[in-house]
Amino acid sequence: MSFPPGSFFHIEDEVYVVAPELSFIQMARCLPLEQLVHYGMMLCGVYYRTPVSINEGFDGRHIKRRTGQRDALVTLEDLAFYVQSAPHLHGAAKAKKALRHIIDKSRSPMETSLAMALCLPYRLGGCSAPKPSMNAAIYLDSKGVIAGGVRRDSKGMPYLECDLAWDARRVIVEYHGDESHFGREGVARDVRKANLLRAAGYEYYALTREAFASTLKFWEFASKLMKSLGHRLQPGVTDFEKRNEALRKTLRNDYLHACRRRQCVQGQVRMPDEREVQGCEA
Repeated sequence: MSFPPGSFFHIEDEVYVVAPELSFIQMARCLPLEQLVHYGMMLCGVYYRTPVSINEGFDGRHIKRRTGQRDALVTLEDLAFYVQSAPHLHGAAKAKKALRHIIDKSRSPMETSLAMALCLPYRLGGCSAPKPSMNAAIYLDSKGVIAGGVRRDSKGMPYLECDLAWDARRVIVEYHGDESHFGREGVARDVRKANLLRAAGYEYYALTREAFASTLKFWEFASKLMKSLGHRLQPGVTDFEKRNEALRKTLRNDYLHACRRRQCVQGQVRMPDEREVQGCEA
């Protein structure tokens, strides 16, 4: 079996690590489609998740993870190019389907989960919303920004980065769930951001972790948002509420740890031999 160039990173003598693009196809062998989309968005996101200690995660115990910021490992364009270059690899067909639903530049696991719960098709438990931009620059009128606390580009123009933005519809969604949104300073920052965006003509929505976990509250939120986007929430599947609830529950669980255990037991990810690796290094 041949692998496209750039499929492996050479660490040291006889030690190689698969590139993110190849890992995406490998994970397609054991993950359902919606979980593969989540994995792809993590690769294209600007955050990482890690076990609290190096020893956790190998004995079946519950894993508590930390989250931090990093550059994206790949872009959606990178993934698409690699999948197109490797149609013969087992998992490539499912990987190609997952690419349709991946969005670049998510900044946290919950941003990823929220985008998927809104944008995946009804049959996968999503609300079939159009894909937003994630953490893109939303420019403001410089005359309306007197105080600091906003970003500025190289020309001094003020802008904000928003979790999910449908710029053509002038709609913004922000996820409020981590410590940065708690406390007096966090609340004041969020209120000012919402006021600046509303003054610029944007509809502003915010969702909390508790509302994301609640079927009724999420349904209420999604219905209002879809109306603002010029769509109606009209699932064509009879058990949509169950599918959406199952999707949101799955996205909150650590399914990747369970997948890794299944891979080890079932041998679903085959290790290439040295001849296959040669000439395919990044």
